[in-house]
Amino acid sequence: MGKSTETMFGLDRKNGNWESTQDGKEFFKIIDDEKTKLGLKPFCKTWFHNYKGGQLEDTLKTLAAKIMKNQYDINSNNYFSPELRERVESNDRLLMHFSYASWNGPGYFQKFAKSLESGIKSGKSDEELIKQAISDRKNTNLYNQDKVASVMTSPDFYLV
Repeated sequence: MGKSTETMFGLDRKNGNWESTQDGKEFFKIIDDEKTKLGLKPFCKTWFHNYKGGQLEDTLKTLAAKIMKNQYDINSNNYFSPELRERVESNDRLLMHFSYASWNGPGYFQKFAKSLESGIKSGKSDEELIKQAISDRKNTNLYNQDKVASVMTSPDFYLV
């Protein structure tokens, strides 16, 4: 992980190597084209922190979701056993944990997968796996640990 560079919706242009994918190229091309249209420098400070792209927000969000879904698929194919995949993909809270782990990077995704594999082998229930996932996150230097934990434990949480 390097120092954060130009980032939108958690996709760091330099450190994520997102432009090596077709969707990533399209994502950053939209941003670059808008900057050119507005007369901004390629890497600028004009787009303020947490700017969401104005009229381009929906298009950029859709592409970001597509990029991260692809990253989840790659990571889960590389690091999930069939049993872990079944448990994660049948539990919205565990799926949320690994969806967010896709943004954290393959190293964290793998670390979290190994931990939950161990939990499954020891016979843990889904609720115990959720607690373990939250604990695993708290034992890192990742941002938004409390936000992810609160979503994972919210009684009203479900993915649509």
